[in-house]
Amino acid sequence: MAFRAGRGRVLYAIAAALAAVAAAIGIFLAASGPGGNATATARPAAAPVRLSGAPLGLNVAPWDYVYAARTTAGGGVDVMQPMLKSAGIGQLRYGGGSYADYYDWRTNRNIGKCLPGDATASFTARCASTDSLGFGQFSRQAKSIGADSLVTVNYGSGTPAQAAAWVAAAARTPGQGVALWEVGNETYGCWEVNNELARPPASYRGYKPGVSGTSNPTCPQATEGAAAGTRTLATSYAANARRFMRAMKAADPAAKIGVPWAFGSSVPGASVPDNPAWNDTVLGADGKYVGFVDAHYYPFTFSGGTGGGNPGDGQVLAALRQIPALFGGIRDELAARAPGASVVVGRPRYPIARPRRHVPRWARCSRQATCFPGWPRGRKAWTGGT
Repeated sequence: MAFRAGRGRVLYAIAAALAAVAAAIGIFLAASGPGGNATATARPAAAPVRLSGAPLGLNVAPWDYVYAARTTAGGGVDVMQPMLKSAGIGQLRYGGGSYADYYDWRTNRNIGKCLPGDATASFTARCASTDSLGFGQFSRQAKSIGADSLVTVNYGSGTPAQAAAWVAAAARTPGQGVALWEVGNETYGCWEVNNELARPPASYRGYKPGVSGTSNPTCPQATEGAAAGTRTLATSYAANARRFMRAMKAADPAAKIGVPWAFGSSVPGASVPDNPAWNDTVLGADGKYVGFVDAHYYPFTFSGGTGGGNPGDGQVLAALRQIPALFGGIRDELAARAPGASVVVGRPRYPIARPRRHVPRWARCSRQATCFPGWPRGRKAWTGGT
């Protein structure tokens, strides 16, 4: 199985469509009230709802050669930056999803071509390769549009020392400050590199990253059963992620660190079997270190182009209206196990396509902030990404 980044996701069409997509995902940012908070109203006669001033964000990956170069060099950063800023993008997530778990920030290299056969390969191995967008350049470009950074450290094939060094370097280097740090990407699934599984307490041997659950014969969810396998993954992550978090906090006591939140089969996307076991185990063991949880919400599967089987605008807006109920469930769990933590939606999957004639309606809706009643308020903020 080849491990390749989804390079097709980041094209010039992103820059062309950002304002429209941002309006749909980030309605709650559009109309600011006192203190930087946004005010949304369900309909003209309804009472206003005070929302968090949390940033609207997008995902950026080290492999993103388009965002790394100017148009004269075959890229598009000079086209994208003004549109990102005008769209109100206030946070960029760096690491690239699963890519984060086999990427080394110091060398700006990855071991994707070594996988799945050798998940312990060195970042200087012959099978390793160099990426286009290093952390320093990413940070400069984020800051130039006034955006914060959310960075996913390499839990899958990295070490606590590697993560702590990144945190320390970012803290002391002007222009590289990071607002949020996450330990690993979707570590509840067997599509991730996860070398820590072989360590105690799980001491699980023979795992190779691939696809999820019973489709991956080396996955605990296949060998032990779906629910028991999730508990194995959770127990391993809770114990070993704590080593990462302690090292990162030692490097910068002010670092705000997050962990993956697992949705169950009722929520489109990861559909983690026995997801309460994941959330209870991880937050129960590590709640005192957790500053936020990252909930990945995938309401759609789509090809990335316009038309075809992709969701229409109405479907996208309807999916966004589901967030308050999902937030309520997360809020209750955090109240019990990590009461100071906030909520981030690090990877909601919404279509990026060329803008169509009804895009201005989205923009008007965004400016008037009249579309989305009941969005989460206060410290539990939602940050979007695509």
